[in-house]
Amino acid sequence: MAVGYFEHVGYDGFIKHAEGLVKYYQAQRDVTTAALDKYMGDLATWIVPQAGMFVWVKINDCTDTSPIAKLAIDNGVMVLPGEAFVTKGTHSQHIRIAFSLIEKEQVDEAIRRLAAAVRVFKENN
Repeated sequence: MAVGYFEHVGYDGFIKHAEGLVKYYQAQRDVTTAALDKYMGDLATWIVPQAGMFVWVKINDCTDTSPIAKLAIDNGVMVLPGEAFVTKGTHSQHIRIAFSLIEKEQVDEAIRRLAAAVRVFKENN
């Protein structure tokens, strides 16, 4: 499959495609982290990723983000609780936000809804 791809686009085509992906992911990341700054600065911390298509968000004063993920889904936003990726133990303070497939125009509203879910969780716990 890879050989067929390179035969079709060539090395230069591959590099051009990869450069386009880098720009796309940077723009998606920047929109996502701007929304996190706007809505979740008092609720969580995160490191702006330098690669990949996810932001890992650590919820302040929370040891299990599964209920937050459930509340977010009920609020129309899908995030994964960190426990889905934990190799030791069962709970996590983190949630994973994917930014690769969401439309830029939807990011702000999604993060606003996520923040609302975190606030509901904190009010009830």
